Amino acid sequence: MEPTIAKNAEIHVDKDAFKGGVPNRNDVTVWLDEQVNEIAVKRVVALPGETVEYSNCVLTIDGAAEEEPFLPADANTSCGGDGESVKVPEGFVYLMGDNRGGSKDSRDVGPVAIASLRGRVTEWKNVAEEWVALDS
Repeated sequence: MEPTIAKNAEIHVDKDAFKGGVPNRNDVTVWLDEQVNEIAVKRVVALPGETVEYSNCVLTIDGAAEEEPFLPADANTSCGGDGESVKVPEGFVYLMGDNRGGSKDSRDVGPVAIASLRGRVTEWKNVAEEWVALDS
């Protein structure tokens, strides 16, 4: 999730945030990547039933370009690979990291089961900085 959340940052997580519910777009989540059995922090960019596409550094949901003010100014020079158009199935979300050029996310593994989400990041503290709260 760099540069938003640094690699060695401390994070607070609401582990009950998604129990019985669906995340919101732009929620920052803690996800269990079962392919490598590792925890990852990624942002929800598309919800169940939506069609998502990432091409030429532009994220589109149901054909409309999304504004992503949390991405660094130079994101269009290091946006990583394009993804195919994907309809997100019920019970799943589409996750992407803010470091689009260096993120293993749904472009690699496909939509992620909501049941694999371990919680929503509520705030974080990068090394030697103050805590930053995420809007709910």
